[in-house]
Amino acid sequence: MRITFGMLLAVLASVPLSAQARVATVDAIRLRAGPSATAAPVRTLDIATPLVLEGNGAGEWVRVRAADGARGWVRRDLTVPYDAANPLPALRRITERSLARERAPLATRAQLVHVLAGASGATPAARAELALLRLRALQMALDEHAAAGSGADPLRDGGIRADTSELAYGDPQGQWFVRADRFWALHDRNRALPIAESIAWHAATQRLPGECEGDPTCVFRLAEITMGRYLASHPRGAHAPAALREMASLLGYVDERSRGSSFCTRTGANYTLKPPQIAALRRIVDASAGADRDRASKLLQALARRCT
Repeated sequence: MRITFGMLLAVLASVPLSAQARVATVDAIRLRAGPSATAAPVRTLDIATPLVLEGNGAGEWVRVRAADGARGWVRRDLTVPYDAANPLPALRRITERSLARERAPLATRAQLVHVLAGASGATPAARAELALLRLRALQMALDEHAAAGSGADPLRDGGIRADTSELAYGDPQGQWFVRADRFWALHDRNRALPIAESIAWHAATQRLPGECEGDPTCVFRLAEITMGRYLASHPRGAHAPAALREMASLLGYVDERSRGSSFCTRTGANYTLKPPQIAALRRIVDASAGADRDRASKLLQALARRCT
């Protein structure tokens, strides 16, 4: 039985204040007839299945009631406490645990996306984090769809619930991706919140459809729209050193591949590199904090000399 987030809220809203609510943190948890791994299975629980704790909840195994009324025992460490008024802590733990797994059933990935889409936060910060978790879970579901070979359309064939405008297909990679501009739009809507820095980093590191195929102009553009955009918004952010390190790596490639070429007059895919772009990126780099700032700046200076 698939549990929707609306069902979860309906069940947990009916729980007496004295009772304790929990949710399953992984898929395929066995609800068992007794507090033992050898006890007969009652049914299998999906990820984020709502559970009502029966009894004091102490010990390795806890007795619970599921949304469909089934009762049994589950391992306590496969569930987490759930507060219907503040679902973020539980859903954060569930999502991070799921993202840490290299592989999982596609249905599980799709279910998590659906649960996160239906969740609501009590504050702007909570709503922003839930939206970020959903985008990350959506990409993980798309990765699973590609790995599982579950058909050409992840929404139709994979059971993933999302808007087609959120996705872009990468022909070289042969799979679908969440559009990076969806992460950036979320960042821009929440620019004043502390979580904006984390959203920007996920936006900057989101994989993009297509490949540069060794073209230095394309790689320069990639540096601009990923690490450059992050540093422009968060020059001294928690991930600024990592952004500068990646920036220096990309620019090093551009520097090596552009020597002796007409680099500054080359046109990439819908993009012509001009000296002002180099100068603008150097200003962003020089205003940032990190061990690789000077290296990135010197590489940009060298590129600028070739364009004058």
